[in-house]
Amino acid sequence: MDRKRTLVTGGPCFIGSHLCKRLLHMGHDMLAVDNFYSSDRHNVLDLLQDPRFELIRHDVTFPLYVEVEEIYHLACPASPVYYQRESGLEELLRKGMDAGRLRFTTSL
Repeated sequence: MDRKRTLVTGGPCFIGSHLCKRLLHMGHDMLAVDNFYSSDRHNVLDLLQDPRFELIRHDVTFPLYVEVEEIYHLACPASPVYYQRESGLEELLRKGMDAGRLRFTTSL
């Protein structure tokens, strides 16, 4: 099985941290990105020892230049005042389209 390099924005959030753990268990190389505005690094402390897991502090409303095969976009402040302003979704959709493959799902 070829290992996929997977990006999870909001990786340190509650749901994101569980997704990162699951994807690592499935054999993915993981890149978790968050600006830690409303999440906690403690949610992924146990993953930092895994060489297939990488954590980057970054605001996804700005471009991020990384090579990945899958993107799970979970980065979003929990308050409507903030998430309706900028979610970083446009930048990530552009990245997916540029890569020539895009699968998208949302609860909005």
